[in-house]
Amino acid sequence: MLTKLGLIPLVNELESIILHFSTRNDPLSVKVRRLTTFYYLCHTPTKIMRKYLLFILTLIVFASCKQTPTYDKKLLAAAGSLVEIYPGSALQKLKRLSPTHLSPYDNALYALLTCKALDKCGQLGESDSLIKIASSYFPHVNDYEKSACSFLYQSRCARNREDISARAENLNKAIKFGLASQNNKLTGILYYEKAALYKDQQLPDSVIHYGILAFRTLQKGGDPRSICNSLLATGDGFYKKNNFQEALHYYKMAEHESLKTKGVNLQTTAYHLISRSYYCLHQYDSALLYGRLSLKTKDTFEAEKHLNLGTIFVKKGVIDSAKYYLRQCLHAKNLLSDCYLLLQEAEEKQGNIKAAIQYSSFIEAAKDSDYQRSLVSSSILMKKKYNSEKAQVENKRLLIHNQQFTILSILSILLCFVISTFVLIEKNRKRKLELQNEAAQNVIYQQQLQLQSEQIKKIEILQKMIQLKHIPESNLTQIGAQYLKLFGEDSNLIPADIDAMTEVIDNAFNGLSKRIKELYPHFTPREVQVCCCLRAGFDHGAILTIFDIKSETYYRYRSNIRKKMNAGQDDKIEQILSEI
Repeated sequence: MLTKLGLIPLVNELESIILHFSTRNDPLSVKVRRLTTFYYLCHTPTKIMRKYLLFILTLIVFASCKQTPTYDKKLLAAAGSLVEIYPGSALQKLKRLSPTHLSPYDNALYALLTCKALDKCGQLGESDSLIKIASSYFPHVNDYEKSACSFLYQSRCARNREDISARAENLNKAIKFGLASQNNKLTGILYYEKAALYKDQQLPDSVIHYGILAFRTLQKGGDPRSICNSLLATGDGFYKKNNFQEALHYYKMAEHESLKTKGVNLQTTAYHLISRSYYCLHQYDSALLYGRLSLKTKDTFEAEKHLNLGTIFVKKGVIDSAKYYLRQCLHAKNLLSDCYLLLQEAEEKQGNIKAAIQYSSFIEAAKDSDYQRSLVSSSILMKKKYNSEKAQVENKRLLIHNQQFTILSILSILLCFVISTFVLIEKNRKRKLELQNEAAQNVIYQQQLQLQSEQIKKIEILQKMIQLKHIPESNLTQIGAQYLKLFGEDSNLIPADIDAMTEVIDNAFNGLSKRIKELYPHFTPREVQVCCCLRAGFDHGAILTIFDIKSETYYRYRSNIRKKMNAGQDDKIEQILSEI
């Protein structure tokens, strides 16, 4: 009948227009539906045509104009107002809604708000089936802001399931809609997400580029927390490039922004990163100051903060404090290797070789444990990639790439293990050699001390012999006579001349005459010899006897020596010589 009346082309055109707007519930779509109905009703030439068109339009409009119940609409509005500050409360309200009773627009909004609340509560998960409702609806109604948010959370789902390709693709779409929305805060957050993606891929140059883009965009309309995160990301990029001075600059800016947020966790994160940068710049006092500030609150990075402080104290040589902080992070399995290595270094600095060797064995066990965990995580990752390949054919290329990366990682770990073992063995060997050399040097030193002590005793005996030899026998006591008789039995004890006596004194006092000549080059040879005798403790009479001189000559020597020494009136020559 429609064919006879010639209504088929008209009905097809009408259906295409109405169906295009039938899934929309915004004011513009409602107006289009009403105007379309009015237009065709007014311009249809016959009563029969008007009846058929009115019937078709009525069916389509009733089918498309699905309205959300008032109670559900209020719940949705309440959840939207709570999701930013109280995501848990927003999630509870959203759970009371039934998506089947919602209009297409409200259903897409429900999906977006639910994913946003889950993300803020840390429960977003890997599945993107819910957020795809929003990301497939909002672009068609040209709602750029909600489209950008939808693709942002879709990229985070891809991040949670470690799908790098899908994550990058959805982020690019989100940035496109974010720029179209002219919402600087949203666009800045998207740039920060891009920087985080490149950070996970170890591409510091791209991290810096998007981190700076995020910072500049957020400055136009962002909140201090987002600005702080963008600055931290930029600093991380420079830190990865070993540009610690530039990294410190951005971390300091982040610290300044974090003070505006009143978020203590963000502040302590900035303090920790600043401390780490100061350490790399060898400014250990500043590193220690910020390291202590980073412990104001407890968070998931507490073990890393303790490790950082332990590292600083090891460098500063404060071993007890270093060991205290290092022991605080022994529960963190991912930090065990570094922790044991630092504890080994600390024990070596304190001379506790036994404890150092024990920590050395712990290092190997920790590395084995890390290796086992990496194998387990690698197998889990490969399993996820395999399951994902069944759902999406394009993930096959990513799976192969990740398998290669895993193999290279395992080979790298094995190579690092071999190198570290070799380095440790070599270090222990050098340490043993150092201990042996130190022991040998101690023995030589003891022998030198013993020899010097014997020489000094010999000089003391010589002094007594000279004193006794020049005392008349009639004046000697019985004991003195016995000593003189004893010394007279070995006439070789007394040196034959003054040069021999100087040689004896040099042996006892480690080349005293040579050091006097170097210190006082204007001394005559005889003045040097007189100084040696004075240093050896010979008295006035013994020196007269040794040199076979008169008292006037002796005092003249002393006067010349005092002048050449530039000695003061109260200074004694013997005291000056004892300090040489």
